[in-house]
Amino acid sequence: MTLAVSNRLDSTFGGTWPYSPKYNTASGFQMHYVDEGRGPETLLLLHGEPTWGYLFRHQISEWSKKYRVIAIDHNMGFGKSETPQNRPYWLQNHIDNLENFVFDLGLDDLTLVCMILVDQPEWDLLYVIQN
Repeated sequence: MTLAVSNRLDSTFGGTWPYSPKYNTASGFQMHYVDEGRGPETLLLLHGEPTWGYLFRHQISEWSKKYRVIAIDHNMGFGKSETPQNRPYWLQNHIDNLENFVFDLGLDDLTLVCMILVDQPEWDLLYVIQN
């Protein structure tokens, strides 16, 4: 189930986050995401720890001119996603949350864009996984 709007942290962070918040509850908590642009391909942007979809704020603006771009705060308690109490934060739970989200929105034929931050900024990694 997808909720169009929520009261949770709907700040634009000084205008640097101009995207309309959406929330998905397929995993039993409010998972924040933005869905911008329309195009023949869908890019699903996944942040690493300890970040959130804000990391992709500049890319969303550009990529949404050509693609449907979905940036999801897929880790519980990250970004604008709810921090549910008494839920495990294991890797399998994160995988299940992401799978529930993808199936609930009916996403297929998508490209995953994953950003991972490490201790040395020059080592930050961007993975692109297609289909």
